Amino acid sequence: MPDYIDLGVSFEHSFYRWLFYFSPYARIFEFLLGCLTAHAFILLRPRPVSTYEQQSANLVLAISLASLIFFGALYLGVGNLTTVNSYIQFLALNFLCAPAIAFILFYVARYQTSFTKLLSSPVLVGLGDTSYSIYLIHTWTLRVFNHPAQQLNWIWGADAVFRILFGIAFTLLAAYATYRLIEVPSRVFLRKKLGRVIDLGFGSKPSLAAVDRSPTPRVGLLFSFGAMSILALIVVGGQAARSDAVWSKLHRLRYGDRTEISIVSATYGLNCKGYPERAPFTNWGAPGNVTKSVERACNLRQRCVYMVDTSTIGDPANGCGKDFSVEYRCTEPKC
Repeated sequence: MPDYIDLGVSFEHSFYRWLFYFSPYARIFEFLLGCLTAHAFILLRPRPVSTYEQQSANLVLAISLASLIFFGALYLGVGNLTTVNSYIQFLALNFLCAPAIAFILFYVARYQTSFTKLLSSPVLVGLGDTSYSIYLIHTWTLRVFNHPAQQLNWIWGADAVFRILFGIAFTLLAAYATYRLIEVPSRVFLRKKLGRVIDLGFGSKPSLAAVDRSPTPRVGLLFSFGAMSILALIVVGGQAARSDAVWSKLHRLRYGDRTEISIVSATYGLNCKGYPERAPFTNWGAPGNVTKSVERACNLRQRCVYMVDTSTIGDPANGCGKDFSVEYRCTEPKC
């Protein structure tokens, strides 16, 4: 869909990656699978674990762990199965590991085995508690230990090993600090405040006289409708904030009809269009491949200085000296 999905940007910043990796439209199925897993555990919780069930669960656990290893190998290109490897790399963006991980969660919650005790060790539980903080800060902490690639020898090899180890240790230390000093106090505060709002909205908090104050359909409906309305306003406001038409009108109200730049097309690396790239990278040197980036920097301005930065716009042909060209017009003929 070339008129909708910008094929000129790098994969890292593409609409394709956003849709299948970041957006909720593809990730909602993982969330639903987690809900079903929790529901299955709740339904089976009163039932004693039979020998047959335990043996079957052990077998499925072994299959789940083996599938994760197998998928990891295919993701790295082991076997050189081009079509299969490409499908695995695509599914790894969202649902590939979800079924196996869902069963492992169910297994650990329901069955008391050596595997459950291993995953319940204090170290692994602590890493699990800080996992969200690790996810949030690792892209910044690991950059401290980045270093340009050097010719492989024992000196640079030892240097790389030490940087990896210290990078991991520093990330874990910083993540644990943010978990204890920010995440835990914030979570306690928000649950305390929002819990009162929910209790007030649904009338589910018992009174001192222990009078049954179960939520009436009207109160619950009004509270839910109010919450959904707020979410709808957030969604509409967020889309409006990303709308070029809305920003253009606001801009005109502030600055009037002045002469401004309007980017028609911007191209980076067209001279390297046929340059061979090594997998998994692809050559995306094409006309208009960085138009969006230049538009964000220069549109609606009277003067624009644009710096070509590959960390922002990507590199269409790594290793090839690239040209850069911009086609623009003015909003009024007199400019």
